[in-house]
Amino acid sequence: MASLFTNASAQTALQTLTAASKNLATTQSRVSTGYRINTAEDNAAYWSIATTLRSDVNALGAVQDALGLGAATIDTVYTGLNDTKDLLDQIKSKLVAASQPGVPRKQIQAEITQLQNRLNNVSGSTVINSESWLTQDSSVDGYNNVKKVVGSFTRSGGVVTIDTINVDINDTKLYETSKTINTAVEGSLNSAGAGTTIGKYTTAVQTANATASAQATAFETLILKYDASTDELTLGAAGAPAGVDSTTAPIGSGASATALSIDIDTTGGAGVFLGAEATAALQKAINAELSALGTFSDDADATNGTGALKKYTNVGGTVDLTSTQDAEIAKLVADTNTRITNLITDALNTAKQDAINLARTEYETAATGDVDNAKLGIFDKVRTVVSSSDGTSAKAVSVSNIDISGLTDTDFDLSVLSAYVSAVDDALSDLTYSASVVGAAKARIEGNKTFVKNLIDANNRGIGQLVDADLNEESTKLKALQVQEQLAIQALGIANSSTQNILSLFQ
Repeated sequence: MASLFTNASAQTALQTLTAASKNLATTQSRVSTGYRINTAEDNAAYWSIATTLRSDVNALGAVQDALGLGAATIDTVYTGLNDTKDLLDQIKSKLVAASQPGVPRKQIQAEITQLQNRLNNVSGSTVINSESWLTQDSSVDGYNNVKKVVGSFTRSGGVVTIDTINVDINDTKLYETSKTINTAVEGSLNSAGAGTTIGKYTTAVQTANATASAQATAFETLILKYDASTDELTLGAAGAPAGVDSTTAPIGSGASATALSIDIDTTGGAGVFLGAEATAALQKAINAELSALGTFSDDADATNGTGALKKYTNVGGTVDLTSTQDAEIAKLVADTNTRITNLITDALNTAKQDAINLARTEYETAATGDVDNAKLGIFDKVRTVVSSSDGTSAKAVSVSNIDISGLTDTDFDLSVLSAYVSAVDDALSDLTYSASVVGAAKARIEGNKTFVKNLIDANNRGIGQLVDADLNEESTKLKALQVQEQLAIQALGIANSSTQNILSLFQ
């Protein structure tokens, strides 16, 4: 039925044209923007997820930038530590070389001084972004020993967390410039006086020297003598060292000849100073010398007296002696005395050095436990103590103040050199640990940089899966929808022309 008021065909064609135009507009938007879901009305859930992921990607990009800056900082610090380690190795080598007797230690010290200056320069120059992790002043306002590098960004259960990579720069500190701390350490570890830490050390050195000297004087009475007029060997005299028992060996009769020996009591006199183990060793060595000296006895064929024949027995056998050989016996006795004296001197010197070393160890323990000293850096931290040989002067030792220019070839000065080498070796151990801490942080940052990059790529892929348009599909649909729109327009034109056909019925 034809109607002037209702054109069903036109309405149908119009609906078809509207739908085709809408679909075409949607497809054109996807092609032009590249997104299948561009606004919340396209798909609220997917759009919300994609928007959150885009925000996280931007945050991860900031983390990536922070990791780059952190990597540059860590790399600078590691370079500085590595260079100082090489310099400290050189100082140790110089000290070991200086331990050789006869070397020019003043010239070697000139080289060491330059290396010490270079350590300070490298530490002070290791700066990035106006920060130094090697030379520090922990007394400044706002000082924080923990340096943080943004390491990751995570979202879990709607809660955002920013994780950091933390480095305690107390582990990397080479020098502490705080006057307050340095003054405190000077007062606690380097101030002379009775009862102070360094005063106790100098007192121990002086006591060891005095005791060793007194025992050496006492041992001088332990002299081996041969009296040709009485054919008698004696060891020691009245007032022999306290705690030392010695025998006198007059001419015996045949097998009854007596060998000389000593017995050192470990509970008094020299025995206490030497210690039980050293006392036993000294006693054994002296008695071995006395045993090797041999014994004298009467000759069975002659009467005892000046010019009479005597028998002398030692490890080489038994020989007959006459008074004309008294000079030879005297020389034999003198040589034995010299060897015994050397044994005693060596034992006392060792005991003295052991006492000094014990006092040094006690000082080092106090230095390790000193709170302010623990705040100093690897190169200015007090590590040990040295003194003059008489103990009248001493100084706290750090890597930065080592000085060997005045040392000689005496056993005491060589022990000072040994203390310097130990201090440098201790500092090397700390420096190696510092480098390992920084190296571990460096490796972690590099690993996080790789992970964050991969995470950004993964999130971008996830966003693409949610909202990106398939342009191959959309371009095909675009051509089809353009044809549909053209056909709908033509169909609408045909439908609208049907009313004109009604007018022709009235012509």
